[in-house]
Amino acid sequence: MAKRPYGVVILVFLEGVKAIVYLLSKSIWAIMSIIVAFGLWTGERWARLATMLFSILSVIVDFLYFSFPESLLGLYGLAPRAYGLAPLVDITINSVVIYYLMRPEVKNFFR
Repeated sequence: MAKRPYGVVILVFLEGVKAIVYLLSKSIWAIMSIIVAFGLWTGERWARLATMLFSILSVIVDFLYFSFPESLLGLYGLAPRAYGLAPLVDITINSVVIYYLMRPEVKNFFR
């Protein structure tokens, strides 16, 4: 197997932090974050694809939150990050994650 890229270590750390936050909020997403973090650490192809899928969905949702902060999602409390620049920061971070996971040397790490 190829050597683990440093960026993958950072992604695993971020997934772990996300899992802790989800655990504190008693969310089912905590289990998914732990599983994805483990898959990223071990170089599983499905974990790379899952991270890309979640990042793409997050970019779409954050774009909608930023564009329409008073939408039904915001009115029903489903968009707590919908105000200010937070969606733009999230879009930027997720775009970098998508770009990074598409790089050939990173793709080679995942089986």
